[in-house]
Amino acid sequence: MRALVGRIISVLGDQLSHDLSALVAGDKARDLVVMAEVMGEARKVAHHPQKIILIFAAMRQFALELRDQGWRVAYTPSMTLKTPKTYAPSFCAAPEPLAQIS
Repeated sequence: MRALVGRIISVLGDQLSHDLSALVAGDKARDLVVMAEVMGEARKVAHHPQKIILIFAAMRQFALELRDQGWRVAYTPSMTLKTPKTYAPSFCAAPEPLAQIS
């Protein structure tokens, strides 16, 4: 049986590094990594819409990498992201398993 969550590790869009101190000090067996695409945060500073999509795509990729390394990840994709047809669909579609804790 899996142990309860030890710590919650929040990873933001500008912290996508496996050398992040919280991850280095974390315990894969007990800790939960939490990531979320927060449009309010993305819009605090003026960004081109393509940059926001690129940041979110990098976050989704990083979440998958963490899962592959054995971390439990809770990922919440943006509910308000409107995707122009000109953007690459692979950047826009959050894989279904990301929305769940594994």
